[in-house]
Amino acid sequence: MKKTSFMRRFITFRKTILSTFIAFVLSFLFELLDWLSERLKVSASFPQLKPFLTHLLFIHQLFIWLAITLACLSFLLLSLEVIERFKKDRIKNLYLSIRGSYRLRKFLLQDERKKSSEESTSAQDLTLSKYNQAVRKLILELNEKELILYLSLPKSYQAQKMLKALENEIKEEIASRYPQYLISTFERIEQALWLKGTKR
Repeated sequence: MKKTSFMRRFITFRKTILSTFIAFVLSFLFELLDWLSERLKVSASFPQLKPFLTHLLFIHQLFIWLAITLACLSFLLLSLEVIERFKKDRIKNLYLSIRGSYRLRKFLLQDERKKSSEESTSAQDLTLSKYNQAVRKLILELNEKELILYLSLPKSYQAQKMLKALENEIKEEIASRYPQYLISTFERIEQALWLKGTKR
């Protein structure tokens, strides 16, 4: 079983949106540095910084263009998915897939204890962290014919054990939220768990 086009786009879309936000923040910071250096006349006080300060505006513009490019890529990915849903499925199912993915992640995430930087991380905390990382990659896709759940398995045996112990609860949660689908059993393929449901 392979990731569907929606799953691949969904993963890429999330990464590009996050990268867009980071690029905009960096652009703002370099613009602020440029403004402060001119205002405080830093180049006059610290001549050794002059070569760096002359490039601040260029770096700011570079990050702005990167952010705009990434934002356009995000919009393109979303547009492709909307067009595909419009042709082969229903646009409502795109919304239900995204909402369902985030709701299931929220359902499965477990609270990690807040620890001070001085405390060492215990094996249990590390297992919980790896479990939560895997849950954050969960993707649920709904369409007019079937329901597909993709859940990446963590590399740690203990984290995998935690996830495997919740298989029945996950099935029950999906069956209660989407009663129009007949849910099968979990199937492991390489480092991922898959769950399929066919529409009644």
